[in-house]
Amino acid sequence: MRAIVKTNLADLPEHVESSQPSLVAPKSDEGRTLNSQLLLQHFDVLAETPEAVEKLRKLVLDFAIRGRLVPQDAEDPSFTGEIAIKNKNGGMENIYGVPPKWRWLLLTQLAVLIRGVSYRKDQATDLPEPGYVPILRANNIGKGLNFDGLVYVPRANVAAEQLIKRHDVLIAMSSGSKNVVGKAAQAESDFEGGFGAFCGLIRLVANIHPQYFGLFLQTPFYRERIAAAGKGIGINNLQKESLESLPIPIPPLAEQRRIVAKVEELLALCDQLEARQTAAREDRTHLVRSAYFHLTDSSTLIPSPRQSGAAAGHPSSFKQHVSFILHNSSLILDDLPSLRQAILSLAVQGRLVPHNGKERAQEIRFEDIIQDSRYGTSKKCHYQPDGTGVLRIPNVVGGRIDLSNLKRTELTKSEIADLGLRENDLLIVRSNGSESLVGRSAVVKQDGVGYAFAGYLVRVRIKRDQADSGFVQLALSSQSVRDQIEIPVRTTSGVKNINTQEIYGLLFPLPPLAEQQRIVAKVDELMRWCDALETRFTAAQTTTTHLLDASLRQILTS
Repeated sequence: MRAIVKTNLADLPEHVESSQPSLVAPKSDEGRTLNSQLLLQHFDVLAETPEAVEKLRKLVLDFAIRGRLVPQDAEDPSFTGEIAIKNKNGGMENIYGVPPKWRWLLLTQLAVLIRGVSYRKDQATDLPEPGYVPILRANNIGKGLNFDGLVYVPRANVAAEQLIKRHDVLIAMSSGSKNVVGKAAQAESDFEGGFGAFCGLIRLVANIHPQYFGLFLQTPFYRERIAAAGKGIGINNLQKESLESLPIPIPPLAEQRRIVAKVEELLALCDQLEARQTAAREDRTHLVRSAYFHLTDSSTLIPSPRQSGAAAGHPSSFKQHVSFILHNSSLILDDLPSLRQAILSLAVQGRLVPHNGKERAQEIRFEDIIQDSRYGTSKKCHYQPDGTGVLRIPNVVGGRIDLSNLKRTELTKSEIADLGLRENDLLIVRSNGSESLVGRSAVVKQDGVGYAFAGYLVRVRIKRDQADSGFVQLALSSQSVRDQIEIPVRTTSGVKNINTQEIYGLLFPLPPLAEQQRIVAKVDELMRWCDALETRFTAAQTTTTHLLDASLRQILTS
C-alpha cells in the first residue's frame, strides 16, 4: 500500500468536500440517508488505508441503526411497544437522532437472557461420547459461531432452554480480556448442544427481525456500551442487569427487512474489496521480495574480487534487478524489512563499498576471530535501585543495547570482574521460545560498559586486530547466518537454543579490517536512510488515515 499524500491538514475539511462527491442524499422529509450508489462508486477512494475496510464496515452498521442506510417509507407503521426510555416530559428519550417512527427499547423488552451450563472439570471431555452433548465457549464466538475446540458434557447437565436454537445469540459474559467480553454471534441453525457458564444466550421473544437484532450486536454503539458496562479486576464481567438495560433503536418491521438486505449487500462488497486489497498487497510483497532475492542472490551478482569463473554471476542480470527496484522505488515502502535485509546481505557479500588493495575476503568460522566467550549470571534480578545493572534479552534490540527496562542484582567483586562488559563486546541471545530471537546480537557501546548480563545471553569478545564488532554483528544478522541458526532449531519444540559450540561454528565471509569498517559506516548511513523512509511512510499513512476519518465524519454529519 502506498500512502504518499500531499495534503495540508489545516485545509482538510475543504479538501475533502471539494474532492469527494457527497455520499449523502439530499435532505428530505424522511431525513438523510446514505447514498449507497455513490458509496459503491467511490469505495476504492475510501479504501486507501489498511484499516479502511474495517472502518467502512463500522460505518455501514452505524448507518443501519441510525436510519441512514435506507429511506423511510411513509406507509410503514411505527414499531409497537411501550416506550421504555422516557424523557422528563414522558416522551421518548432519543439517545441519538433516529427517524420519527423508530422506538428506543431495552433489550429486556425484546429478549430473555439465559445463563450458561455449569459442569465440573471431571465431567468434561474433549471427545464426543454417548449421552454427552457439545458445549460452546467464548473461543467459539467470532464473526459467526465456529465449532472448533468443543468440550462435551453429560446431556443431563443441559436444561432444555440451554440448547441453542436458530437466531439465538451467544455472548461472552466473562473473560480475562476486555475485548472478549460482549463478543456476540448469532446461530444460523439449531444446534444440539449448549454453552458454558462464562457465556450467556439472548433469545428473542418480541416480533423483531432476528438478523436486524444480530447486526445491532456488531455495531460500534453496542461495543461502546458494553465496554463501559464491563467490570471486574483480573476477570472482566458483563452483569445481567447491564445487558438487559441496553437501549436498542427499533425501526418498523418492514424497514428492518430493508436494512438487513442492504447491510448484507454492502458487507459483501466490503469482503470483496478486502480480498482484492489482500491479493494486491501479497502480489506487491512477492514482487518486491523477488527483486531483492535476485539482487542479493550470488548467481546474479556482478563479479566481485572474491569470485571468478562461473561463480562470478551475470552483470546484466544484476543491473536488471537494480534497475527494476530503482524504477519501482515506491514499492520498497511496502516491505522496508526486506530492504534492510537486502542491505545486510549485500554488505556481507562485499557488494556495498569498493575494494582497496589486493587482499580478499575469506570465509571463516566464527571461532577464528573469538578471543573468549562466557554465559551470563543466573541470579534473580529486580527493579530496585541497588545492585549491578544486568542486561537481558529485552535490552538486545536492533543491533544495539537498549538500557530502558533495566533490572539489577547483587554481585560480588569477582563476579563483576568476570561479567562486566567492555566496549565492542558482542551480546548474543542463546535461548528463547522464538526462533527469530535466538542468535540476535548487539554491540556494546560506551554506555553499556560495566553492566553484567543474564544467563540467556552469551558475551563474545572479538580479536580486535582481525575483526570489527560492528561488521560481525552485521554478519550475524544477515540471512545466510540467520539460516544457519534458525533452520536447525525449527525442528525442536519449546525453548529454542544455540550453544557456544554452534555459535563458534557459524560461517561468514570476513574482508580486511579497513574494509569491514567502511562497510559498517555505509550500512549505518543506509539504515538511517531506511529510518527516514519509515518516518515519512508513517507520516503519510497518518495523513491518509486523517483523510479517511474526515471523509467518514463528513458522511456522518452531513
